[in-house]
Amino acid sequence: MDADVIIIGAGPIGLLLAAEVQLGGGRAVVLERLTEPSRDRKARGIGPLATEALWRRGLGPHLSAADPGGARDFTRDHGTELGHFANIHKLAPDPHRRGTRIWQPDLERLLTTHAESLGARILRGHDVVALEPGADSVTVITHTSTGEHRLRAPYLVGCDGAHSRVRKLTPFAFPGTPPLLRTIAGAATFTGPVPAPGRYPTGTFLHGGSLAGVTELAGSATVAPVAPSGDGRPSTTPAAGGGLVTFATSTGGGRPAAPVVWAGESTPFTPVTSANSVGEGRPAIPAAPADNRGPVTAAELAAAIHRVTGADVTVDDLREPRDFTDQARQADTYRHGRILLAGDAAHVHSPSGGQGLNLGLLDAMNLGWKLAAVTRGAAPESLLDTYTRERHPAAEAVLHNTRAQSALLAPGPHVDALRDIVSDLMEIPAVNRYFSALLSGVDHRYELPYPATEPVGLHSPDLDLIDDHGVHSKLHEHLHSGRGLLLLTPEAQAFANYATNRVEILPVTNIGPSLLRPDGIIAWAEGDSESLQLALDTWFPAP
Repeated sequence: MDADVIIIGAGPIGLLLAAEVQLGGGRAVVLERLTEPSRDRKARGIGPLATEALWRRGLGPHLSAADPGGARDFTRDHGTELGHFANIHKLAPDPHRRGTRIWQPDLERLLTTHAESLGARILRGHDVVALEPGADSVTVITHTSTGEHRLRAPYLVGCDGAHSRVRKLTPFAFPGTPPLLRTIAGAATFTGPVPAPGRYPTGTFLHGGSLAGVTELAGSATVAPVAPSGDGRPSTTPAAGGGLVTFATSTGGGRPAAPVVWAGESTPFTPVTSANSVGEGRPAIPAAPADNRGPVTAAELAAAIHRVTGADVTVDDLREPRDFTDQARQADTYRHGRILLAGDAAHVHSPSGGQGLNLGLLDAMNLGWKLAAVTRGAAPESLLDTYTRERHPAAEAVLHNTRAQSALLAPGPHVDALRDIVSDLMEIPAVNRYFSALLSGVDHRYELPYPATEPVGLHSPDLDLIDDHGVHSKLHEHLHSGRGLLLLTPEAQAFANYATNRVEILPVTNIGPSLLRPDGIIAWAEGDSESLQLALDTWFPAP
């Protein structure tokens, strides 16, 4: 065997998964099609749960160093530091469970160093061409500059994005909904006047800092340009503090460009390439076969701005172009035998709310320690079945709320009215907290395979701890090893006998006893010895 786990894709999810497998005692090799790390800033941050997960692995200081710059960029581009639901920027961050503003290339560099420091191998320039599942292993065949290569391992995980080759080579169904909206955007330089950003009758013009883009109904490239209504100004939704609702749909979540899908067929858009300014009479942009689609051009952005605002603009330059839709799809299962999926390979959705990267990193945290335990013989293979059971509902929840956001992002006076009401509701503190928790996932609870009530099944926050010597610490400081952790009060010290050689044990005096899995999930809390034994046997079988 070449490894215990072969991971396809060296994005953030594949890199974190490799690190978790290594930390748990397995051997991981990552195969990446690209010969160099991508500089594409597809995502600009991670949520509270992913932030806490990386702090538990000792990466917190690096996140803290990146956050101020990322936060400045966010405020510059959005006109506010507040989070948003459907571009209504009113969500105050939870002061106790905060995310991190970090650009995806910076996060990938951090996770590459982390994975390699733990012994993971990252092999670039490997393009997957075939998979050969066997009774006890999976063989992957890749094409490289030096010819064909074959690698074999007991398990293989596709972390290769929305257009996953692994998913397409394996009988995973990928049901979902076709796109309602399409967004094209990028860092743009204009000559001459630029229309006001905001909502127009047929779409939204996004403009903040150097970033500009257009969101319109999928297929709107075939609709003739329309002028703004009323006094010629767009319908805008002001953000708290006076900033304009602008660019959230174009950079959050790490979502790669996705084709527009109708009835299962790819019909993406072809950019105009003959000019970079558009006025009246410019022909509509036609659809074209998927293989002919290239990056969004300055001309295509100018044409889209004209379609939505009626204004003639000149886009001199367009960097880091984005072209994506809000199609929402999810694999029917995340495991077929020895082949598994994680991240965008398992689920795709609109980037609204910046949830995709967070969702994928939590896939990796959930799966990594389980794969390591199974491959080293410390747990039965059935442990891997809990991966789909736990993570599939988490993605379903994200797809659900991003579809709701798409409905609120669609053009039209009826949606404008609904947005006004939702905006007013978000002024109510309890509603504001509801939307923040909805996007962060902090209230999402796993259904564990034994009777339990909250907080069991939730991701533990980064608790303040006081041990039996009065020493203060944070929970994340005790989870760097990637092992389970049993917190025991003086009254519960007898329970330590059940956990010896299974998990680490920490005496505490300021909170109740609890058992934490390596991914930070509370697996048991303040129960009796019988319920603790059941939890330990489920997640950490006796040697």
